[in-house]
Amino acid sequence: MKWDGEDEDGDIVDQGTYTFILKASANGEKDVEKGSLKVKKGAETDDRQDPRLQDVFVTKDTFDSDANESTYIVYTLTEEADMTVSIVEVNGGNIEELEDESDKQAGTYSIKWDGGKFKDGKYRYEIYAKNTEGKASTDGIITLAEDSKTGGKPNVYKDAANEGLYAPSEGDMEIKFRLDKDADVTVEIRDGDTVLATIIKDEELLEGVNSVKWDGSDKYDEALDEGIYQYKITAANNKGKDIELGTFMITGSTSYKYADSCGSFTDMTDDEMYCEAVKWASNAGIFSGYNDGSFKPQKSLTRAEALKVILESQNVQIANVKGQNFGFYDVDKYAWYTSYLKTALDLGIVHGYDDGSFRPNMAISRVEALAMLLNAAEVASNVVVPSNTYGQPYYDTPNTKNTKWYMSYVWFAKEYNLTGNDYYFYPDSNMTRGEMADMLYRLHNAGF
Repeated sequence: MKWDGEDEDGDIVDQGTYTFILKASANGEKDVEKGSLKVKKGAETDDRQDPRLQDVFVTKDTFDSDANESTYIVYTLTEEADMTVSIVEVNGGNIEELEDESDKQAGTYSIKWDGGKFKDGKYRYEIYAKNTEGKASTDGIITLAEDSKTGGKPNVYKDAANEGLYAPSEGDMEIKFRLDKDADVTVEIRDGDTVLATIIKDEELLEGVNSVKWDGSDKYDEALDEGIYQYKITAANNKGKDIELGTFMITGSTSYKYADSCGSFTDMTDDEMYCEAVKWASNAGIFSGYNDGSFKPQKSLTRAEALKVILESQNVQIANVKGQNFGFYDVDKYAWYTSYLKTALDLGIVHGYDDGSFRPNMAISRVEALAMLLNAAEVASNVVVPSNTYGQPYYDTPNTKNTKWYMSYVWFAKEYNLTGNDYYFYPDSNMTRGEMADMLYRLHNAGF
């Protein structure tokens, strides 16, 4: 027995909860059962429940699998449905199933494809959704091709912007790429042919791994709307230039999901840079996720949050303190972090500012987080940070009067590879949750 949501006059009922009554009688006996149901969409709305596929794109429509490049197939499913995502040879019958899942929940998904067993050529991705109310499908073309340059020209490769999805509320988006030669690099955010923002322009970058961060705003410092955009990377030297394009989507929240998630976290893939560190930190009780199942690796840490995870990572015994602000005018006496702050103050791990503040809710910079971590490690794990105020450990950590205070810390970070980047430290950038988990994990693996 079915009900189409209409009343006796043929009008669609309003949204809300309704009671249904079942009556049965036979041989003078009667039985009555009651139940309830919810109408999610009422009058003058589209009440269709068939699945739709929206915002479908690939982050890279051409890539070199032999160079360990990959692409992400992104799509939004509007209703629960059985889903399949496949790669099919355009001129042959070989098929690779990337996804085959029953009763997949509505959401935005990102699925990685690294080229698999296929050779260079054109391939079609096919996305198919089906439930009891209907079905939907879409497809597109991905090309596998060698990516190399001759004649001394620079080559940009292995470029990616997250996994094709970016929620500005979580912090900055990071665009990562590699250079096979030193080059002058420009990175733009575009909508088709229109340049919306220029992240860097003709900046000299070195061979190897590089990355830039973008806060989601245009050249007028206004936040871009949700939607699909492109990044453009141009690398040039005196022999010529190379251009790489990629596609990504700005979303409003972490409602998106990855098909191969990192542990229990819905917003990270299992092969993402920080996944191993995040799983370690989560299993150790150092970091926890959010109620929606996300980890938010790109979200900036506050000073209070950084202090908590650092002390937890060093197994420091936390004092049980409430009702004190320790002389800081901006510390709430009953805030969740007061016990951590008291512990750190007693151990000499942190200090306040000259104006009498601690600034617990201010985003912590990468170099401040490093100093806090190594101070804690010295106390709790007998880690020795040698004094070294000479030289320049990274290209962006010049040895000046204002940077002398952190030289020993960044030299230690470089010696023990606490960042995975041999050339840049980004000392003034905000420390993100993913970066913090990674640094804690690297220090742990260094044997301290």
